[in-house]
Amino acid sequence: MTSKSALRFSFVATLVFVLVEFLGGKLAHSLALIADAAHLLTDAGALGLSLFASWMGSQPATRKMSYGFHRVEILAALVNGVGLVTIAIFLVMEAFHRLSFPPNVQSGLMLGIGGAGLLFNLFVIVFLSPYLRESLNIRSAFYHVVADLLGSFGVIIAGLIIWKTGWNYADPLVSVGVALLIVWGAWEILRNVVEVLLEATPSRVNISQLESRLLSLREVEEICDLHVWTIASGKEALSAHLGVRPGAETSPLLKEVNSILSSEFGIDHSTIQLEEVSQKPHPSHDRNF
Repeated sequence: MTSKSALRFSFVATLVFVLVEFLGGKLAHSLALIADAAHLLTDAGALGLSLFASWMGSQPATRKMSYGFHRVEILAALVNGVGLVTIAIFLVMEAFHRLSFPPNVQSGLMLGIGGAGLLFNLFVIVFLSPYLRESLNIRSAFYHVVADLLGSFGVIIAGLIIWKTGWNYADPLVSVGVALLIVWGAWEILRNVVEVLLEATPSRVNISQLESRLLSLREVEEICDLHVWTIASGKEALSAHLGVRPGAETSPLLKEVNSILSSEFGIDHSTIQLEEVSQKPHPSHDRNF
């Protein structure tokens, strides 16, 4: 099964369970269940955005969009992160209201649906695990489901407390906990999105090690304007000016540099400008990494 098929199946299954959990929350008067349904809805949104971004990313590049449409994935993740924060704020506000006026919660129904949610999230986690390295959106959707798994566990704990003690405050308190999980997931997504949009060096690339590796080549004497950035998940780009010794054969050197970037650092899209340096190399710049 491809990652697209896995996303499509998970998306449809998640939407179905969102409806089940939301209706169950209404019937049981449980904000914790409704909160978990809202969190699960964000999971469905993440999966849906991943599907859309995957489709857009497969479209061919044009003269205007010379990199293609891979950055749609990043924009989708941004929308997803902002949506998560909005839902978390709503849940906290509603939870504080219920702390003042706690309703009677049907703990039996709450426990049943919470247990079903736990099993469902475990199923989706196992289903998506093989595709985690393919996309930022798949990883963000996966982390959503993990957080929702913890939310379902919280629903079960709250249901047990209410069933055993009748303490209905457990329901809104668990809702606040789910909201905090949502914010945690949103923070991870938005931090990654901002790094990509600011064209920061990808965290998986050690820029100092990369620079040292290139300077270890006999023909390379200096490096200027070394930049590494992310186009989309798994698609890093690099540009650099390499000062080479006089008389160096540039074609074999360029082939060797591209081979090192691809095999050792996973960078397949590079723009390298080779410049012959004078006997006294000119000062490098952009070296404060």
